[in-house]
Amino acid sequence: MKVFIWFLFFLPIVYAAENYDHFENYDYFQLVQYWPPTFCGGTAQLECAPEGTLPHPLMNFTIDGFWPSDSTTPEPPRNCSGPPFNEYKIEPLKDDLKTYWSNLTQVWNCSWNIHGKCSADRFTEFGYFSLALELKKHIDIHRILSDGHINPSPTALYRSSNISDLIKNKTGRIPRLWCKDDEHPSPLLEISICYDLALAYMDCPQPLLDNPRNGCDEIVPYPKYPCKIPDNGTDKKDEL
Repeated sequence: MKVFIWFLFFLPIVYAAENYDHFENYDYFQLVQYWPPTFCGGTAQLECAPEGTLPHPLMNFTIDGFWPSDSTTPEPPRNCSGPPFNEYKIEPLKDDLKTYWSNLTQVWNCSWNIHGKCSADRFTEFGYFSLALELKKHIDIHRILSDGHINPSPTALYRSSNISDLIKNKTGRIPRLWCKDDEHPSPLLEISICYDLALAYMDCPQPLLDNPRNGCDEIVPYPKYPCKIPDNGTDKKDEL
């Protein structure tokens, strides 16, 4: 897959980073997007709302984070040295951030301080958020699934392999699916799209795919507000 041509326009922004002495190893990136109807009932303690009552970003997959990652381990580096989060620096991005990267539970702050600083040798804070937003705009997961006849439902169950295949058909590469493992059947929670350091799509590395934490079963709900998870014994599975 070719490197995104538009990335050339971001070089002055992205590579204006300050110099820091030490960074954790990373050799690829994950753009992690979560599905709000699953997330809203989780640890964030957010109540689900009827469809149509929440703002636009919560009706689509929204960014959880852009994670510098190490292909030899399932867990990304965290809490690296680097400049602390400064919300003023991303003020010009606020409209896009509110649309594509909802700031539930102060996720912008956490995204930079926990993950983004690990790539501060490469990105400024502004460049980090700008780049993640542009990557998000090029991969509309909700539309990809909808075009493949996988739609949010309070009753339907879907094959996780079919969800993965639809993403792969778009990117040419294997994504990583995450499910909420404290419910049964475990509903689709997040999807990671992986990129090499040149920002071309790549298969998510095997250690990440094999990570049992928040892994998905073969059959998963893709819930719709108000987030009622179907009974595994009574609902239909898709036959795509």
